[in-house]
Amino acid sequence: MRSCQVDGYDIPANSKIFISAYAIGRDSQYWENPHVYDPERFLFTDERKVDVRGQYYQLLPFGSGRRSCPGASLALIVIQASLASLVQCFDWVVNDGKSNEIDIAEEGRVTVFLAKPLKCKPVPRFVPFSV
Repeated sequence: MRSCQVDGYDIPANSKIFISAYAIGRDSQYWENPHVYDPERFLFTDERKVDVRGQYYQLLPFGSGRRSCPGASLALIVIQASLASLVQCFDWVVNDGKSNEIDIAEEGRVTVFLAKPLKCKPVPRFVPFSV
């Protein structure tokens, strides 16, 4: 709305600012080994308590503050049962059964996705409910 200075950068009035979640997620100042696939980095210990609904901007890819996901509360309740059902009811064939190796090379800039799409085919193990 008006000109200001942020961290030594002059921001002209009425500028549109884009925050790079990609760069934040790979900043070695906040993450140990930022270019290594490590989903456990989001499992915080007692000394590193982080509330996913709070103002922790290292979790910016998941949303934060007033602009966070409105369905986060529901997702936190439902995700465990959904994932457990997928694991319990299906065997998963990866890459048409040719290889169990998953290539996690990334592609893209603003939106990052896998360079080679992951193809998983669910094979029913059993049907828990009769129709």
